[in-house]
Amino acid sequence: MELTLSQRQMDEIVHKLRVALREDMKMMLKKELPPEMVTTSEAAKMLGITPDRLRHIASHDPNRYPHTKRGDSKQAPLMWVRDALLN
Repeated sequence: MELTLSQRQMDEIVHKLRVALREDMKMMLKKELPPEMVTTSEAAKMLGITPDRLRHIASHDPNRYPHTKRGDSKQAPLMWVRDALLN
């Protein structure tokens, strides 16, 4: 049994596939991009606290505000995940 589609039906299918593919690509790129990071002073301003208080929170409760060190030394600056600070 052979199925015949009109040009209009094929164009509609192609359009729907393009829209679905575009959405899938956006989601994939969003997942793969690293989160936006801010410095300790910027993060403290966003939270309305001092940078020292933010470092104190990080040392006692490291999971409260996700962060990473920007380097391997003991005194390397901390970088904070911007989206996590806004929540």
